[in-house]
Amino acid sequence: MKYLFILCSLWLSAMGADAEQDVPQPTDPKPVKEKSIKKKVPLRMSADTSNYDAKTGLITFQDNVVIEDVKFRLECNKMVIHYHKKTKEQKEKGQKAGIEKIVATQGVKIIQPDNQATADRAIYLFDEQTVTLQGSPIVKYKDGRELRSSEIVYDRKNDTIRTRRIQINADSLIDMQPETTP
Repeated sequence: MKYLFILCSLWLSAMGADAEQDVPQPTDPKPVKEKSIKKKVPLRMSADTSNYDAKTGLITFQDNVVIEDVKFRLECNKMVIHYHKKTKEQKEKGQKAGIEKIVATQGVKIIQPDNQATADRAIYLFDEQTVTLQGSPIVKYKDGRELRSSEIVYDRKNDTIRTRRIQINADSLIDMQPETTP
């Protein structure tokens, strides 16, 4: 049970901004500067097995891994969290070590309200705030558009997407019928 608490705490810290939401303060009749507070969002996580190795700084979840909160759901068969070890300076300053990266493999599916992505592998780099989908990744949007590539990189900081060898299917949005003349 102790390890489950540690694992959930580590995942929450890995989620960074996704694990918290800005919630406006109640309005006051007097004009006051707009403020916001951070509020924790519920996170559910399950896996058939898990393993924590303090020597290597690896946490492994295996078989039927599911992580979900109010904004997304991630499913895969294996997830490894790579945890930075504390440096001597961090220990002296009382700082916590953090998560370096999270690697999800084997049937990765990410479901959000407006889209769904599938891939063989997803890599989340915590410091860079990037999610890289590899192994025939496909992103399907609610409106029918579909993005396929050999690799898709989503930069969360800049809200940008980079791809390699892209293919976009948007038949419902592009009219390819030739114009007819009377």
